[in-house]
Amino acid sequence: MNDETVQSVLKYSEKYIYEKVTSTKILYSEKHSFAKWAVDELLKIIIDSPFDPIDEIVENFIIKMTFYSMYSENQAIYFRFNLASDIAEDILNYLRENNQKESFNE
Repeated sequence: MNDETVQSVLKYSEKYIYEKVTSTKILYSEKHSFAKWAVDELLKIIIDSPFDPIDEIVENFIIKMTFYSMYSENQAIYFRFNLASDIAEDILNYLRENNQKESFNE
């Protein structure tokens, strides 16, 4: 089961989404909304795939969001999916770092 991963993603969201979102020129509320959407979408997939490897789930999400952003002709849609891809990459790195720390603590 991916219960620990879900908790880690929620922890990441609480800790880092605000920081990531406020670092650009776009209105905070719009970017924050897109970032939260990306986290929620990724969490749904993780919850619905309890026996799949987490790395694989997140990497597939990144590929899908990158694909959608690359083929979007609308700048707002491009931005939304590009942000989702960036957030997922950050989450994957965060999960890997936490996994390494847990491995060293055992």
